[in-house]
Amino acid sequence: MLQATIQKLRDYSIPLIAGIVLALIWCNISPETYHHVIHYPLFDEKFNLHWLINDVFMCLFFGLAGIEIVHSLAKGGALNPINKAISPLMATAGGVLGPIAVFFILNGLIGSPDWANAWGMTTATDIAIAWLIADLVFGDKHPVINFLLLLAIVDDAIGLVIIAVFYPDPENPVQLQWLSLCLIAMVLAFLLGKVASKDNYLPFIMICGFISWMGMYKAHLHPALALVLIIPFIPRTGLIELHKSPHGLYQASGESALTWLEYDLEVMVDFGMFFFGFVGAGVAMESVSMLTVIVCVSLLAGKTFGITIMTWISTKIGCKLPDGVVMKDIVVAGIVAGAGLTVSLFVGESAFPAGPVQGAAKMGALCSVSAVVFAFAFRKLLSPSAKKITADDDEFTEYEIIENVPVSDDIVKVLKDNEVFDNLDDLIEGKVGHHGSLVRNDQRRDRATQAARAAAEIQAAEAAAEQLGEAVEAASRAAEVAAKAAKAAAEAAEAAKAAIAAAEDAGPTDADAQDDLK
Repeated sequence: MLQATIQKLRDYSIPLIAGIVLALIWCNISPETYHHVIHYPLFDEKFNLHWLINDVFMCLFFGLAGIEIVHSLAKGGALNPINKAISPLMATAGGVLGPIAVFFILNGLIGSPDWANAWGMTTATDIAIAWLIADLVFGDKHPVINFLLLLAIVDDAIGLVIIAVFYPDPENPVQLQWLSLCLIAMVLAFLLGKVASKDNYLPFIMICGFISWMGMYKAHLHPALALVLIIPFIPRTGLIELHKSPHGLYQASGESALTWLEYDLEVMVDFGMFFFGFVGAGVAMESVSMLTVIVCVSLLAGKTFGITIMTWISTKIGCKLPDGVVMKDIVVAGIVAGAGLTVSLFVGESAFPAGPVQGAAKMGALCSVSAVVFAFAFRKLLSPSAKKITADDDEFTEYEIIENVPVSDDIVKVLKDNEVFDNLDDLIEGKVGHHGSLVRNDQRRDRATQAARAAAEIQAAEAAAEQLGEAVEAASRAAEVAAKAAKAAAEAAEAAKAAIAAAEDAGPTDADAQDDLK
């Protein structure tokens, strides 16, 4: 019962929402005590709760984002091969460029040049909140959700680049020489990946991650991005449970360092987001200004138009939407993607110094959660007869059947022969559970069946090959019988010719006897 309750809290991002609500209430009732708590010195004046969450804890959040990106780029992932991801990638480009265009248009018309630095806030999509809204609007089995989550993962990757390049520490100039520490950390992580245990991530985090963090901190770049540089070097192969993979045939769940890191971080990040919401969402209501409207509208309208237009263009150049997805669903998914929240708040902290302008911009990010209202409204308007698709619908029972495909010894041998995994001697059953704070269990279900689907195809191919072999063998036997029959016929013909020749040699005298002989 307790475990189920905890799972529900994580599934619906309750800790993050609770932290935001608490911050808004506290900051508007007693702003002095609120700011005293989040800025109370822990070691000295700079090291306080706000610093601890934004510069240390958010390393784990962006680390999980990095894990999702690595999984997506690996063999069998959502972005590999690249041709199957062209449509969501184009949609992501629209989801980044559209809001930026809308922001600068609105800021030029009704805003101020002093607000221009808020453009980066409009490019973000909060994966957890977007999943929650999509689940409520579409149902947990609708295929558009995977499209949306893939879009959000790539959006996260772009967001990391935007934060690193365009939002350095505003109070201190960048000191690039310290980035040599990051390079050292990456080289060390690469070497560790060659010699370290395949299921132990601690050396990568404690040694390489710390060196990378120090490099970015001293360079006056966001140290929250430190783990993103290390994640690609952490081993991601090991013992597997093939038909329960959340990441495709080549990235099955198992006892690899990367999957253990993901598993161990998820609960910590899910509940730690309470503190991020608490320190990041403390905005006084009087901070609301036209900047709030500009940021919110740029997120909602810009994402919707950008994603919809670029997806439409992708279909015109020959790219296909996922089965069961139509353009009406893409419009609603674009609205859902407008929920910027987490990363938008993080960018807002860097875009402006603490004060009314930062508060107004962050309030716009908070208001983007209104995407849930617009998504419901447009879903009803565009598809009035549409229903939520859940795991209980008969239409989707195929997935449950595929998930239970057994993994045969022959399939394991095929994977071993092709060196897909380092170790397939011990398939594990339920030893590693997976729950994503970034991509949720229910929405991983389709991706989780990729390995099983491949296994089923291998089994079907093996059965077809066996049947073909039997057919070839039967045809060979039939050909052999036919050859024997032809040989017997030829021998009979030769015997008949010999009999005729013998009769002619006997020399019958009358024509009738000659005819009878013939």
